[in-house]
Amino acid sequence: MILYSLDPGGIESFVVNLIEHLDPSKVHVDVCIFNKRQQEKAFYEDRVLAAGAGMIKLWEGKNHYAGYLTRRKLLWDHLRHNAYDVVHVHGGFADDALDCLVARWCGVERIIFHSHMSGLKLSRRTWVQLALHYGMRALHVANLSATDYFACSKEAAGWMFGPGGVNKARLIPNGIVVENFLYSDSGRQTYRRLLQLGDFFVIGNVGRLSGEKNQVFLVEILERILQYEKNSFLLILGEGEEKENLENTAKRLGVEERVKIVDNRYDVSGCYQAMDVFVMPSLSEGFGIACIEAQISGLPCIVSDQLPETTNRTGQVNYVSLKQPADVWAGEILKARGSKRSALSARLLDDAGIRIEDSARMVEEYYDDGNME
Repeated sequence: MILYSLDPGGIESFVVNLIEHLDPSKVHVDVCIFNKRQQEKAFYEDRVLAAGAGMIKLWEGKNHYAGYLTRRKLLWDHLRHNAYDVVHVHGGFADDALDCLVARWCGVERIIFHSHMSGLKLSRRTWVQLALHYGMRALHVANLSATDYFACSKEAAGWMFGPGGVNKARLIPNGIVVENFLYSDSGRQTYRRLLQLGDFFVIGNVGRLSGEKNQVFLVEILERILQYEKNSFLLILGEGEEKENLENTAKRLGVEERVKIVDNRYDVSGCYQAMDVFVMPSLSEGFGIACIEAQISGLPCIVSDQLPETTNRTGQVNYVSLKQPADVWAGEILKARGSKRSALSARLLDDAGIRIEDSARMVEEYYDDGNME
């Protein structure tokens, strides 16, 4: 399995959960990441090794664009000297098709490209990446890169593989370990104390602090909410390049005392217990796995209309257009006050189709016989 990193994130979390639920008597996995911090242990590294998988770190250098070539040369060297039955590339952008091409040139017979994103926030910095995406996507459309295609949603298939991507790709839901997220009163009390949230009305968000996640808009929404519910608090779990911008926005709006940004941690499932409503105003999402986790925790979810409809697995998701102002979002969030929470039934969980065991079985069957049906 090839992915960019093992830092906290939706793709990384899914891949680690997947590895932990594959049958080690049938499948051996090596995980290959492209490491910018050569000596530093990856966030999920211990879990990968504990699951019996191998770990390969390819040092791509400090220059991002030069690293495009450096890391593929290192991947070429590795694949030439190690015989793999399957190469499974997890990516959010079509330029990761280069990894598939390297695998082809090294003689790997079965190559999967697995799409995990459905769009990109536009900025001057991302025009180059967007151009690369659409240029390299032509390789997928022409079937010149991978031999098989997976996607976490129809939207992710279309973004990665073009208009016909939905018919080309096999949909593999981003399953989770549902038992880890089930709501409990005792868990809620524990994490409210741990996070020092008192009796606040807590608006929660989980995700990388990046432009696509649009958490700055969350701070603006909080400023509106405080005009009506002064006992409100915003809890964001994640790390990323937008952290300083988030903090500066909170100070500018005078709400910095009501915003807590918690760095990546292993007990995210417990932190959901402390929230009262989950809000995800993302500009794009391949699947929205954090929203799935929030639903399993019994939280009402207010999300952007850029999340796939398939994200709503429990009927607890309210989609709001990003064209609506912060006041409208604030009103929808305040409607969720006092929502009763309880652990979801086993039947509802089964019907939701989001167990990692099911995702692992689908992937394992393909690894075993290459059957995409």
